[in-house]
Amino acid sequence: MIRHIVMWGLKGDGTEGSPEQSAREMKRQLEQLPGRIPEILELKVGIADPDSESNVDIVLETSFDDWAALERYQEHPAHQEVAEYVKKVRVSRHVIDYVS
Repeated sequence: MIRHIVMWGLKGDGTEGSPEQSAREMKRQLEQLPGRIPEILELKVGIADPDSESNVDIVLETSFDDWAALERYQEHPAHQEVAEYVKKVRVSRHVIDYVS
């Protein structure tokens, strides 16, 4: 099984305002992906406590059968739609992909 974990630091998107609002919108969009992308075995989204001293605001944890499934997910149009929003609101991004 392949685990794909992404963490982002966020800014407001210019219309939503705060990083917290951007994180909530990202979470909403990301949580719709399992119904649209069959390669996703598991998807979890966590939003950091806004009062914490964390250097990230939101984390995505996903699981896939193999590397090819992860690649299909990344190329899927539904993923690309969410990625467009994320690009508008992120200030940092950290990723790890590994076999579990």
